[in-house]
Amino acid sequence: MAVMDIPQQRRYSQEMAEYTARKFQSWRQELERERARDGPHTPPLSGSPPKRQFKPSPPLKMTAMNGD
Repeated sequence: MAVMDIPQQRRYSQEMAEYTARKFQSWRQELERERARDGPHTPPLSGSPPKRQFKPSPPLKMTAMNGD
C-alpha cells in the first residue's frame, strides 16, 4: 500500500469504516430475509450447540501488548 499523508489516511480509514458498515448491514438484511423465508424449521440459536470434537485452544499470550 502506498504511503499516505495523515489527512488522506484518515479519510481512507473513514471510507473503509463506512464501506464495512454498509456491507455488514446488507449482509445482515440478507440473512434476516433468508431466515424469514426459511420459516420456523431453522433451529433456534438458543438451543444446545452440537457437540464439538476438538479441545479449545489455550488463550493466546499478548506479550507484545504487555511490553514484557
